[in-house]
Amino acid sequence: MSAGALAGELVDGRLRFSAEAVRAAGLEAVASCALLREGTDLWLIPLRDAAHGGFLLKRRNARGDRVLDAADFFRRNPPAAPGLRSLRFDFRPERAAYVARHVFESFRQDV
Repeated sequence: MSAGALAGELVDGRLRFSAEAVRAAGLEAVASCALLREGTDLWLIPLRDAAHGGFLLKRRNARGDRVLDAADFFRRNPPAAPGLRSLRFDFRPERAAYVARHVFESFRQDV
C-alpha cells in the first residue's frame, strides 16, 4: 500500500482495518471517526478523542485490528455495490481526512 492510503473492509455495516493498516496510517491513538457522505464518496475523519463524537474505532482483537460499527450510517447510505467489501481510503491533508471514492450510487434528479 502506498503512503497516505488506508485499506479497509466493509462487512455488514462495519468498517474493519488491520493492525498493520492502522499503524501505517498512524491511527493508533484515534478513538473515534466521523463518517461523511459527499456525493459518491465516503469520508473518514479521524477524531483523537471520543468526546468529540463520531463512531468508536474499537479494538477487535489482541493483534490490534480495529472496527468501526456504522450499520445505521450504511443503512441510510447503502454502497453502490451490495457486495462491496474492499475499500481504499486516500489521505487528503487539506481536510485531515481519508476519502474512498465512488462508494455510493449517484442519484439522478428527474427534472
